[in-house]
Amino acid sequence: MLFLLACLLTLGACGQGKGVEKFKALPRGTTLIGKSQPEVKQAIGEPDVISLTPENKILWKYRPSWKLIPSPKDTLYVEFDEGKATKAFQIK
Repeated sequence: MLFLLACLLTLGACGQGKGVEKFKALPRGTTLIGKSQPEVKQAIGEPDVISLTPENKILWKYRPSWKLIPSPKDTLYVEFDEGKATKAFQIK
């Protein structure tokens, strides 16, 4: 029993990251399309990963804080072209 409690406490501490708030769920009907990078940051926070696509578009990735095993499931992707969000999707 004590071992189980220690495991749960350890897992909870690992999910907190570096004090960065993980992305928040958007209210139903809210879209990120057409928003600038600062507007997206204000809406859902700092991305976990920023990269470039083969088409030279900026791609931000937001991973759920509760994730233990790396996979694309439930990761939010936001793609920017010329400073505006053009795609936002999540793999379920």
